[in-house]
Amino acid sequence: MKNIAWIKDLTKKTESFLNEISENNYNYIRYSLSGDIYKKDVFWGLGQNVFMVKILYMLGLLGNIIPEKKLNLEKNILKFQDNNGYISDPLIIKLTSRKKLFFLKSKVSEFEMEKIKRAETRQSFSALNCLGEKPTKPFLHIPYTEKDIDKFLSSFDWQLTWGAGSHFSHLLFFLRMNAEMFKYGEESVNKLIDYANYWIDNLQSKKDGFWYTGETTVKEKINGAMKILTGKTAAGISNINYHELIIDGCLDAINDKEACSNFNIIYCLYYCSKISDYRKKDIEKFCCDRLAIYKDFYFESIGGFSFYRNKANDIYYGAKITRGLNEPDIHGTVMFLWGISIISKILRLEGCEFNLPLT
Repeated sequence: MKNIAWIKDLTKKTESFLNEISENNYNYIRYSLSGDIYKKDVFWGLGQNVFMVKILYMLGLLGNIIPEKKLNLEKNILKFQDNNGYISDPLIIKLTSRKKLFFLKSKVSEFEMEKIKRAETRQSFSALNCLGEKPTKPFLHIPYTEKDIDKFLSSFDWQLTWGAGSHFSHLLFFLRMNAEMFKYGEESVNKLIDYANYWIDNLQSKKDGFWYTGETTVKEKINGAMKILTGKTAAGISNINYHELIIDGCLDAINDKEACSNFNIIYCLYYCSKISDYRKKDIEKFCCDRLAIYKDFYFESIGGFSFYRNKANDIYYGAKITRGLNEPDIHGTVMFLWGISIISKILRLEGCEFNLPLT
């Protein structure tokens, strides 16, 4: 197959990039190669630790690192957990709040901050799970009755399905993780997951297979579907209605502007391709072509990916944290490696053994 030779050296080159952006056995990790605005004397860096764990997990390197590195990754995630169970980066919350106050000239919505804190907590749970560890307490800021689930899911704008779908995904993820890690709510978890899954599938379009209301863009539909499917995956749900329509929609789309969009479309195809062999050859060709696109974001001499073409990610959850230089960053690297890990499964590539994290 064309376009795949370059990915066979990814593990070695990525490991070199990770060593370049980290210090003192992973005790501090930079977000980008050289363009970070904030340094190690500032209390921040949760995202970098989470991404580092996931990269090492996907590449099969976690078992090879020295115990001190693994311990540093664990403690540098857990140090951000507060008494209410949130695991979030105070610098990101502060910068995002300040930015919204500047532009909106009004009090920042507590819900806006809640969304960021919930998302970071979810990713931290996932990283700790990759390490074989767990947080100090469950995350209980989710509904635990069918009535409250209905109220929770109904509160979002499902025309903006990417944002709304993320909260469905968080809900299923935390219901499952709280039960598995802490035995919390394990008696009712399956019933609640079934109810939430039934609720979301009532939004699924019989016309194109995506989950939304009103009129929205193809990109929004695909990105929203990724959020919903990650939630279903976390809950152990492996089948959906209209998977052929979703495959058709993804194969007709582009979604290649930046790391997240590139990943989202591949995730949707992977989930659906496991249900049947519908358009199997088309999906495989799409994946091969996608690898060629991925290479445009890759810095072969350095070993990492940039979030944008020729530009490191500069905005993280609304906070400006880098100068956006023409260099790789850890966020782009984790997203593109995750996509490559999925593509390797779809194409059944020999010599490319990657692990898929539960996220």
